[in-house]
Amino acid sequence: MYFSGHLKFDPSQATRIEKKKPLNVFGRMFFNLTAGAFSTQEEHETFCAVSILQQLYQVFISLKVDNIIRLSRNNFDFYLDENSVPDDFRSVVKEFRTGIDSIEAELFDQLSMMLEYEDATFYYLIDININRVHPVGTYPIDIVVNAVLKDFATSTKGDAISLKAKMTNTFASQESYDSYVSNKEQAFNIFLKDLTQKMRQHVGIDDVISETRQKIIRPFKKLEFNNEIPLKHPRSSAPVYSPYYDYTNSFFYAWLWAELLHQNHIEIHNFDLVNSHGSTIIEVGQNGFNAGVNDLMNISVPFPEIDNDSLVTDFPTASIHFIEHHENQQPSTTNFSYANLWGEAINEINRTDA
Repeated sequence: MYFSGHLKFDPSQATRIEKKKPLNVFGRMFFNLTAGAFSTQEEHETFCAVSILQQLYQVFISLKVDNIIRLSRNNFDFYLDENSVPDDFRSVVKEFRTGIDSIEAELFDQLSMMLEYEDATFYYLIDININRVHPVGTYPIDIVVNAVLKDFATSTKGDAISLKAKMTNTFASQESYDSYVSNKEQAFNIFLKDLTQKMRQHVGIDDVISETRQKIIRPFKKLEFNNEIPLKHPRSSAPVYSPYYDYTNSFFYAWLWAELLHQNHIEIHNFDLVNSHGSTIIEVGQNGFNAGVNDLMNISVPFPEIDNDSLVTDFPTASIHFIEHHENQQPSTTNFSYANLWGEAINEINRTDA
């Protein structure tokens, strides 16, 4: 289990709404003949790359986040930290400010950053995307924050038996589990609240959309050591799965979480069940279910591993049994649609393959 926060910000700066020109030849001809009367529209922010980067630097430095992993402009890396250089955010911003001319600063479409940070509770991965050009009605600043628990970090050769022993108290009872997760979620929400306040202070925000979710990984098989964690993931995966972050020591516990939920018959709710790449399989609401009464969380039952080289066409029997059990006996147990589960699985496969 890890926490994920998704923040979308609408800055107070003025924007221009322009007609979007088609990319194909016939589309451009039709656009010119009709003066763009039938074209879609897109919103152009008036900020430049240097100014918005400087503002975001002030935001995160005020939160003591001073380590940058990656900075890219229009999908081209300006900086990529391959040597784990500490406290490099300031120097990278300075280099960007002096190394880009005014025309380039004005013409960017997207500016992206990956930051990392740790406090007493979490290791954070922060993915920031600033879209100067975007569809009308969407917000141009998009930030995803992933938080990994520090309590269960392992050594370089961490093994599942030792780590599960360390996690025993958390799963000892429903009360101990609920208390632990609630306290951690509260700490995570405080960080997101502080981030939002700093955005209002340094960037100027008209509106913000915020969502927080627990993410529980359903591994495709049981893992015995932390070096068995899959390392290859689609580019669209969540920040914590990014190739820039060596997470095997700090993240191993998350691959054991579902197994411990199942073994201890823990009631779980308000979370997303995700696959080994972080793609959502099922969204579970307030009602939730007991993780021990079916095989959905039983790691001894294989689960399909979805990657770019294969297409899974047979959803696991364990999940079919899970569906039948709840449809026949407890139709109100969860908030997701069982009828759409197969379709959602196929959609998830297609997204991963893309």
